[in-house]
Amino acid sequence: METSFDKKAAFNQIDAATRRIVDARYNLCLSQCSEKFSTQMQSCKQGCFKRVQVPFKIIKHQAQEDEENLYKQCLADKFPNVKQEDYLTCTKSVYSQRVELMMTHFADTSEAILSTIH
Repeated sequence: METSFDKKAAFNQIDAATRRIVDARYNLCLSQCSEKFSTQMQSCKQGCFKRVQVPFKIIKHQAQEDEENLYKQCLADKFPNVKQEDYLTCTKSVYSQRVELMMTHFADTSEAILSTIH
């Protein structure tokens, strides 16, 4: 028998890892601002926030925003013959999309850090 998706365990781990990598990239960006010794320090810091923190917040919001609608749509697609297994299948499908968005952002942020330090 198929088991349900453990949302809390999976998302806590993914969210925490993505938050850590985003924070590392943000801190790297801020340290680069400090190294420039420019008079535009505030502008540089704002740029870091816009390039690093804002995209993370957008991705996190997008990953969570449509879950309920996607779940309902998945069940509607199986209507009128909705079975018990369909609830699990739809749940996993919806949450797998969220995992994919967050992991893609994690990978993109990691690549950005690597390109910065090379």
